[in-house]
Amino acid sequence: MSVEGCTVTGFTTGISLDYSYSNEITGNNASLDYDGIYLIGSSGNGISGNTASQDREAGILIDSSDDNTLTGNTANQDGLGINLTSSNGNMLTGNNADSNDQTGIYLHGASNGDFSDNNASSNADYGFALYSSSGDNSFTDNLATNNSKDFYCDDTSPNNDLNNTCNTERGCNLTAGGWLYTCPPGAPTPTPAPSPFGSVEELSAGDRCTCAIKSDGTAWCWGWNKAGELGDNTTTERLLPVQVSGLSGASAIGAGSSHTCALKGDGTAWCWGNNDYGQLGDGTTSESHVPVQVSGLTGALGIAVGGYSACAYNGDVVWCWGNNEYGQLGDGTTDNSDVPVQVSGLTGVSALAAGWAHMCALKGDGTVLCWGYNGEGQLGDGTTSDSNVPVHVVGMSSVSGIAAGAFQSCAISGGSAWCWGDGEFGSLGDGTTHDHHTPVQVSGLTDAALLSGGVSHACALKSDTTLWCWGTNDHGQLGDNTTSSHHTPVPVFQP
Repeated sequence: MSVEGCTVTGFTTGISLDYSYSNEITGNNASLDYDGIYLIGSSGNGISGNTASQDREAGILIDSSDDNTLTGNTANQDGLGINLTSSNGNMLTGNNADSNDQTGIYLHGASNGDFSDNNASSNADYGFALYSSSGDNSFTDNLATNNSKDFYCDDTSPNNDLNNTCNTERGCNLTAGGWLYTCPPGAPTPTPAPSPFGSVEELSAGDRCTCAIKSDGTAWCWGWNKAGELGDNTTTERLLPVQVSGLSGASAIGAGSSHTCALKGDGTAWCWGNNDYGQLGDGTTSESHVPVQVSGLTGALGIAVGGYSACAYNGDVVWCWGNNEYGQLGDGTTDNSDVPVQVSGLTGVSALAAGWAHMCALKGDGTVLCWGYNGEGQLGDGTTSDSNVPVHVVGMSSVSGIAAGAFQSCAISGGSAWCWGDGEFGSLGDGTTHDHHTPVQVSGLTDAALLSGGVSHACALKSDTTLWCWGTNDHGQLGDNTTSSHHTPVPVFQP
């Protein structure tokens, strides 16, 4: 029998051979199943050129099956990639197992197998792992890269011939007992994989960089650094986090287009990066690659960073600095300022949110006011007129949280989410692609606890800890395993 060119999705088992012999399984695609391709009690089968992806348990599972040949198969983003259990004399050649939640190629109670030229990369656990497999398996020229641990063999699996290729970038990452393998002469010294970046308490994504505050009060940034917005006293782009120079005791952080600002626990504000409009707030327009103190600002409790401006509040008063082309400093003018100026007539503020060129504030009484650019109605006052002083968002009361995207704003009231402004890509979540100049309710979303806005999409964290997103999805930013835009919320799926 031959099974060729089939696509199976969403079944308990995609392709199953039970006590079957001498079959050819070729060029099939099994995805989003519990097990992708499953053999039990089956022998002498040829399994080649198949793809198993995003299967919950195993991409390819060989159970109590002997003398099968697996060639050129790919298992990625599954639970386990390729799993051989209680199976003998199987040959695996030229298979790829990558980005799986556990181990790439996993043997448990497997004997007398021949494994050559297989690749296992970027798996969350091991690249290759042998458990209770003491029966003379042969491993030749397999390559494991960028896994949590590349090769593992437990102490019950000592009788295996292991001749594997060292990764030239990471060396031979052989850490477990019982692994009978010696790196060949000249192999590089093993280098530990980078540790996950943890202990993060605050996070902000800018235009092309990201910054975080760790639990020890240090600030770290990574990404684009043309104007020194990473704060490490260079303009070198960083692929891994670097510590912001000289900044300690940080409690909040915000990243803009090409500048970054942070609050310290003592209530002072510090900024770094581009300063063409005075957005560093230090009384100059000179770029700085290390943090400089915002002039005259003390007792700050929160900060929000826009494209080329920033604002902070300290109790009853809000202060802003930087670009003011559209009135986003809120001081009644459109004059840029390189030092903080007070936002006109605004008191009792408990939170701030910054868009590209507009700002919003949540007051302690549950009302919301916005100011600055209003071309798409993102100020929520029923007009598209810019305002250089705060205006009330129409109809919003009992608000518990706010967020701003580039050209839209959102708020939570009574667990429901409301948005206004640019809706071209469905970013208001009301089922349309229309701009709205006053708040519209995000369709079907209840129990919202936290909101965040992007350029043309938004996301909500619900009280049950699930994530829901809506808007444009051309780069997969909605996290629903598609690139289709959605005008109402869709759940972010587990990887």
